[in-house]
Formats: sequence, structure tokens, C-alpha cells
Amino acid sequence: MKLGTSGARFETSEKVLHTSYEISLLIAKSKKPHTIGETLIKPCLLKATEEILGKEAAKKIQDIPLSNNTVKSRIGNMSQDIEEQLICLIKKSPWFALQCDESTDVAQCCQLLIFVRFLSGDNTIKKELLLSQVLETTSKGVDVMKIILDYFEKHKLMWENLAGFCTDGAPAMLGSRSGLATLVKQKNPTTLTTHCIIHRQALASKTLPKDLAFAMKISIQLVNAIKNSALNTRVFQKLCANMDAEHETLLFHTETRWLSKGNMLARLFELREELKFFLIDKGMNYLYEQLCSGNVKLEGSANIFVKNYSVFPNLRVLIDDEHYKCFTEDIQNNVLEHLRILKEEFTRYFPEYGVVDIDVVKKLIRNPFTVEVNNVQEEMQEELIDFQNDSNLKSSFEFSTNLEEFWCKKAMGYPNIRQTALRFLMVFSTTYLYEQGFSSLLSIQNKQRNRLNPSDDMRLALSNSIVPRISQLVKEARPNKSH
Repeated sequence: MKLGTSGARFETSEKVLHTSYEISLLIAKSKKPHTIGETLIKPCLLKATEEILGKEAAKKIQDIPLSNNTVKSRIGNMSQDIEEQLICLIKKSPWFALQCDESTDVAQCCQLLIFVRFLSGDNTIKKELLLSQVLETTSKGVDVMKIILDYFEKHKLMWENLAGFCTDGAPAMLGSRSGLATLVKQKNPTTLTTHCIIHRQALASKTLPKDLAFAMKISIQLVNAIKNSALNTRVFQKLCANMDAEHETLLFHTETRWLSKGNMLARLFELREELKFFLIDKGMNYLYEQLCSGNVKLEGSANIFVKNYSVFPNLRVLIDDEHYKCFTEDIQNNVLEHLRILKEEFTRYFPEYGVVDIDVVKKLIRNPFTVEVNNVQEEMQEELIDFQNDSNLKSSFEFSTNLEEFWCKKAMGYPNIRQTALRFLMVFSTTYLYEQGFSSLLSIQNKQRNRLNPSDDMRLALSNSIVPRISQLVKEARPNKSH
């Protein structure tokens, strides 16, 4: 070790340390326990090396430090390095946006996850885990805001650059007085707060007209009549098999997932004949009568668009049947009423989307070459004129793969317009990353590892675009033979 950088022993130790980091990174990426390095990976390496390369080569593998504490330390170092790189990139980005949510883990602790979107150095929009932290007491908006404030102050992040803030719409997040979104707007009033579009689907299920709501109620009763009984489930499955049905089971639905209702109704419609036989056999006369009279309503409430049935084959079958012709107008009226009420609900829940200035910016982003110059802000009008007369840029827009790529990479010669577009493109539309992140958390912090602080493992497991600088970490570390 005293021979310096030219010594063979130092070179060997550096390779061993580098390998230790690489294996620790793989352990974190696979969400496995830290002990797996010493209990499984190293024994496998020793056995394979000895069998293929001989005992002398296996002795070198023996020097790789992979104990539980060592792996934990390596993961912590790499997590810190990724965070440092991330903070640096966020500071260089003209805008960044946050996605925030919390949930309870297996240890009954409230885990807060915050993701960030930013413009990377290669002019592409990236998304990464910014912060993973336990909420020690309550999970109110003020508690989450304090954590965010402390993090911003610690890393000197600018509130003025926060373009958007996305949550799941819970009262603690979107409350008008003490909700987190309100507190964020107090720090930066121009921040666009968004409600996850996936959770907005819940609104669609709560605005059904009377007839469609009744059809949904009957559908749920039909599914429950079978799924709530193990015997009925087995009997119905056998009946479907004997009738050569394409499916053998009905589906449940999730209250907050509008599309899952559509799947449930579609399956119910596909198995309607088998269901009739089952209801008759079990003497469920009321449900049988409702099923016979409500076929069109069941399909219509699942998926229909007014006067256009080309993409709804199930409904088309019934519409073409003379027996159901009389229901067509009622279905159209129900759907029109549903859409009208839904539009009113969206306007009530999300009033910021009706603002004229935002509508103009949206049109500018979608197609900047068709926007009237007088409609944009005065400081951008002259630039927009040059923009619209740039033939090369127009050609790039027409052949660009997507809007995000065009505004990030092609429109760099028009900074004001580009900055305006990027501010809106940076905003999260869903909390999908949080859902994905919490699934990873459940794998990392399971019942056997419920005392683990998962923050470092989470950062490595969820890192999309930033890789730890292992070579730099190896140079900074001191190889310790005692491990």
C-alpha cells in the first residue's frame, strides 16, 4: 500500500474497491437486502472463479469487501454522489417541477416521496427522485412544507424557478387554506399546481346521469352476486368453461379508476349469456330482469361516444339489433348530459385551466406557427414574428417526433418563447412516478427489513438518468484490507 499509485498492490486494491461499489450498486438497483453480497453473491463468485480459473484467481475475489455494513456504506456514498449531481443539474435548469405524495409503509411510518422534472445538460427533460423522508408525526400540508422548505434552504434551490407542483388531490395537498399546494403558491404565486390526471378520473365516476348510475349499480350487484361467494365463483367458472366462453371470471373495479370500470363492464357484457343461465339457475330473478333490460345501458356506460359507434363493437351489435333501436336516443342524451356535468366539475375543481393567458400559451406550445401575434404578451411579439418566419424551424416542427423534443432542442434561438413553453412542459401531469416509487419502497422495506432507512436505496433504485461516479468515489476512499 505504501508503494503509491505505481505499486501493484495499490492497483489491485483499487480494482477490488471499484468492484465492491459496482456490486453494491447492483444490489440497490435490484432492491435486495444488503446481506446478499456476503451470503450469496460472493460465495457464487468464489465458486465460479475457482471452478473456471483456479484457486489463485479465487483468492483475488476473496478480497472484495461485501459485508452488510460495507454494502450499506457504498450505497450511502453513491446516493450522496447522485444527489449532488442532481442538485447541480436542477440549479442549471431554467425551470423545474415537483411531484409530491405520501403513504404509510410496512412499519406504519408515513413516507414522503418527492420527484423532480428538470432540463438536463443535453437539452432533454429528465425526472428523478429528489427526496425520500419519513414524516415522524402528522402528514399535514404544513409538515410536508417544512421538509421542502428545509431542503430548498439547505441546497439553495430557488422558489422562483419552480414551474409546477403536482399532487394526488388529497385535502392535505390541495386544501384551499392549509393545503400544501396553497403553501407552495405563497412562496411562488406563478407556480402551476396540478391535480394528477389519473385521480381526476374519479370525477367521471361521480358525475354519471341517473340512468347510467343505475346501470353501474346493477353491474356491481351482478359482479358481487358471483364474486362474494366462493361457491358461486366456482360454479360460474365451470358454467363458462362448459359454454366455451372466452373468459371464465368477472372483474372487480376500483372506485378511483374510471378505466377499471370500463374493463369490468366490458367483461360483464361479454359474459352476459352465461350470466343469464347462472341467474336463472340460482333463482335471482330481479338481477336477471335487470340484465335483460339493461344490456345497452351496461355497454353504453362503459364506452360510447355520441353518434359514433365504429370503435365500440359490442355496442354496435346491439344498436344494429332492431329490438334495441329505441334505446339509442336515450343513450346519446345520457352521454351528452354526462359530458356537460363533467365539464362543469372540471371547471369547478381546476379553475386555473380556464385562464385566457394559459390557453394562449397552450396553443403556442401545440403549434406556434398558427398563433396570432397580437394574442401573446408584448415582450414576445417581435420574437414570435421572427419565429414564424423561420423556414428551417417550421420544417423542424413539422418533422419533429414530439413537442417536448422540439422545444428543448430546436427552438433554442428564441429564448423568450422557449422559456415560456418549457415552463409548461416541465409540469408533471400525473403522480405515476410516486406510485412506481412506493411500489419500490414496499420491495426495499419489507417486513424483514422494516427498520431500514430506505432513502439511499430508493435513490439508487429509482435513478433514471444519473449514475454514480464510482471512479471518483474510489479515488476518494481508502481501501481497508480488514473488510
